[in-house]
Amino acid sequence: MKKLYFLRHFQTEVDPDTPVSEWTLSEEGKDQLQEFLENDLPEVDAILTSPEPKARNTAEKILEVTGREVVPMEELREVDRSRRGFIEDHTEYVETAREYLENEKPKTAWEPKSKLRDRIKAFISNLDEMGYEKVIVVG
Repeated sequence: MKKLYFLRHFQTEVDPDTPVSEWTLSEEGKDQLQEFLENDLPEVDAILTSPEPKARNTAEKILEVTGREVVPMEELREVDRSRRGFIEDHTEYVETAREYLENEKPKTAWEPKSKLRDRIKAFISNLDEMGYEKVIVVG
């Protein structure tokens, strides 16, 4: 049986003028990552990562410690929110995310949920073919 450790990237440097998909880790996020590496890193066969810098930076630091292969996977990128643009108000963002997650056809201009489901299915299919038993999935 495969063992997957899902790891969300650590805190990012929020920049309203940069697409979310291009954000990187903040100094606090780098500190959080270092603490994870020192205290919580499981033994794995590989590191599967979103191609986005915030996840890729996390995966590359795990590589430095483990020496395990890093496999970028387009299927792991986060929901495309670019058509909606940056939502500065945190409460509005949380409500928009809740509406997206809870409704089959959300009103927001985020990535259609059918495309998201297709990506998740492709990830699972690819995972079965890879042959790894224990992986960290960074998204």
